[in-house]
Amino acid sequence: MMLKRYSSFPKLTPSISRNFALQFEVAEKTKLPLFLHCRNAATDLLEILNRHRDSYTSGVVHSFDGTYKEAKSFLDLGLYIGLNGCSLKTDANLEVVQKLPIDRLLIETGKWECLFTASFIFEFNTFATLFRLSLV
Repeated sequence: MMLKRYSSFPKLTPSISRNFALQFEVAEKTKLPLFLHCRNAATDLLEILNRHRDSYTSGVVHSFDGTYKEAKSFLDLGLYIGLNGCSLKTDANLEVVQKLPIDRLLIETGKWECLFTASFIFEFNTFATLFRLSLV
């Protein structure tokens, strides 16, 4: 399922809500995890997920670029947070990721504009090293 907010697409439409409902029916019948693309649309996605809470058991919010509060809401629903280069473009994004439980994060590949850069990998490795040291 994909939900991405663009300036030319400012709100959730009834047709998108219907399509999501159909996909939740499939998730409920198959018991497969959800793979949810979410960029700049966490509020709408959380509304949909809460409305269909009994229809899914697990999943990942892919390409996440939201706030800590939004991430926490996804985690509270039992979902994982998927990160790629598009998820980590700003200092605010990096601050959010540092607050998330590392056992609930998934590292992704993606389109060329969402790949991790060498400087990010250095920063992330530094963060991961500091995180591991903080556990000692």
